[in-house]
Amino acid sequence: MILEIKSSSGDPESAAEIANGVADSLTAVVREISPSSANGSSRISANLVDEAVVPNVQALPNKPRDALLGAVVGLLLGVLAALLWTLLDTRVPNETVLSQVVPAPVLGSISRVRGNGERGLYVAREPLGHTSEEFRRIRAALSYSGVAEKVQRLMVTSVSPGEGKSMFASNLGLTLAGLRNNVLIIDADLRRPRVADYFGLEGSVGLTTVLLGDVSIEDARMTRPGSTLDVLPSGSIPPNPAEMLTSDAMKRLLEEATARYDYVIIDSPPVMSVADANLLAPFVDGVIVVVDAGKTRRNQLIQAAASLESAGGRIVGLVLNKVRRKRKESAYYTANTDA
Repeated sequence: MILEIKSSSGDPESAAEIANGVADSLTAVVREISPSSANGSSRISANLVDEAVVPNVQALPNKPRDALLGAVVGLLLGVLAALLWTLLDTRVPNETVLSQVVPAPVLGSISRVRGNGERGLYVAREPLGHTSEEFRRIRAALSYSGVAEKVQRLMVTSVSPGEGKSMFASNLGLTLAGLRNNVLIIDADLRRPRVADYFGLEGSVGLTTVLLGDVSIEDARMTRPGSTLDVLPSGSIPPNPAEMLTSDAMKRLLEEATARYDYVIIDSPPVMSVADANLLAPFVDGVIVVVDAGKTRRNQLIQAAASLESAGGRIVGLVLNKVRRKRKESAYYTANTDA
């Protein structure tokens, strides 16, 4: 029988000494307790086969093995975390997901831009930039939406506040006016108006002033120099926005604007915040819903679309805003802009 003795210690010399000490002690004990034969010799003998030597490599912890196990466990946890995040994250990160959430045409996407730039008028600030090109694609896609039915009066809205609907309406108006179309932007968000701020205009006289009959639309509108774009600010904020937007005066204003302009763009409040967008939807030819790629939830978007359609609105397109821009595309368009 061969017995193997193992000892562990924080010091390699101590480990070897302990193993050899146990072997010597065991040999002596076996000699003492072994029965003797007739001639007085021990019937059982214990001999040392191999002496313990000081180890050169530590046994514990096993770094290569532990590193491999850690990598495998980390990979599994990472895959599980990614799957869990995908299931729990209900945002709309790209156009493919957007087209699957709501059965409406996706007109395009707008890349995320740091800062507000020149009050958010990216088309005017960088006409050859990446963002301007994205608006031109949306303008082209919008022209196809009006093939079956005329799309002249457009309402721009969003699911919730802060998704960029006013910025989109302003830049879309500039893009349409770039083809020498007569365009009128009406700020119908009578709760948190933003269009006048984007264009740097005084918004105290505007839509509410015209609806009250104090001034005409001709006197209240403001023309952007060097373009065919007119802006009708919101005017003073009224205590009853919903009643003013559904009044006969609002219907007459839209009819007058439709007869004078090629496109009338109406910036309305978010769908899920107040009922103003649903009330305005039947008065326009089509609705564009702006979706924030990093904020809007799919269930919210579904509810907003259903709410607009139940109110009689026609969604002519969806626009995905604040999409992460690829570096290669950014470098390409920057080079064209600098040239």
